[in-house]
Amino acid sequence: MKITSFNPMIVAKDPVSVIQLYESLGFLISHRKEGIADKDISSVRMKNEDGFHVDIATGDFPQDRVVIRMNVNDLEEACEMLMARGFKRAKNFSDTVDTPSSRFCILVSPSGFAINVIQHMEEKEKLKEDNRKLKRIINALMNDYTTVMEVNFLTGDTEFFCLDDQIMSRFGLSDRSLSCDEMMALFFANGVFEEDREEVQSVFNPAYLLTHLRKGSSINRLYRNDRGIYVEIKAVRTGEKSVLFGFTNKDKEVTEQKEHLFTDSLTQVKNRRYYDDCLASQTCHALVMADVDHFKDFNDTYGHKCGDEVLTAAAGALQANVREEDTVVRYGGDEFLIAFGQITPEALQERMETIRQAVEKIRILGYPLLRLTMSFGVVFGTGRVYDMMKEADNTLYKAKEKRNTVIIVPLDS
Repeated sequence: MKITSFNPMIVAKDPVSVIQLYESLGFLISHRKEGIADKDISSVRMKNEDGFHVDIATGDFPQDRVVIRMNVNDLEEACEMLMARGFKRAKNFSDTVDTPSSRFCILVSPSGFAINVIQHMEEKEKLKEDNRKLKRIINALMNDYTTVMEVNFLTGDTEFFCLDDQIMSRFGLSDRSLSCDEMMALFFANGVFEEDREEVQSVFNPAYLLTHLRKGSSINRLYRNDRGIYVEIKAVRTGEKSVLFGFTNKDKEVTEQKEHLFTDSLTQVKNRRYYDDCLASQTCHALVMADVDHFKDFNDTYGHKCGDEVLTAAAGALQANVREEDTVVRYGGDEFLIAFGQITPEALQERMETIRQAVEKIRILGYPLLRLTMSFGVVFGTGRVYDMMKEADNTLYKAKEKRNTVIIVPLDS
């Protein structure tokens, strides 16, 4: 709510004498109104050469009084603010009065002074246009952001322009009228993965934002919420002390990027980078190291195109015969890893034989004489993948002495 002008209004039974008084002080009548709001009320506005003005009105009032006339751009908000502070509507004006050019109501304070709150129609239209403009700006800046709020760091107030119902429910928000400090406390307590909090806190640092962020400029941060879902936060400085914040779910995009980053482009199983960044530190219950028998001969005899098809077919056979909780990785060249989740020795033996036979049955189109087999070194036991690698590699070396073979050894044998 904004006050656009502020001046005294004198309500008198004998307005002529009051008008004459102000004329003697250098005021001139600038305009007059008759029959305001179908009531027996008339008024004049008088101005002097310095721009000061006073309104003088007559009507069906029990006694003379001075009323403060306050023009605002939002009548409802102004009345709501005053009535929250104890003001009540005047007896003769229990409702808002609409005229062709304005709307007004008269409110009386607990101590007895009155304020005539007025909103001119052009102010109302300007407010609508300002709101439309603000909405267009927000839509442009925060397109696809499901939660948008503005924070005034001077007053500590927050205003939500849109708020995801799930966020409202998870944060336990019963309404949207929270202070900035209250909102941030809820946000960090319920909405940010602990390891990412330091990174995100810089975005909400008033000193940093108001010093380094120019008006109209923005910064973005990616973080994980407490459920491990990736969220992007965007901060846009909109005023001297105000910043607009937007939040949107980026989990799908980040997951797709990581999936692409960690996928071998030829075989479409996980790649060496996935092993280094993710799998090596994880725990598994059996680790398999495998490679294609005589792969160098295939490349030398039939060419690299054939070699690529061999690798793709082998990877497909491995992937098709493991469970969702198991992971197949192209470790490098013709070497593959399989990290098994919880599995019994009997189930492991059976599954590895199924995989060996599946590879043995592969036929490569255009190469009828080619016969494909793989050797498998398997370590059974619970341990960290990286720690089991050496033993799996040693077991593979023994399997390759026979070719087309699965050898399983217990961990730390």
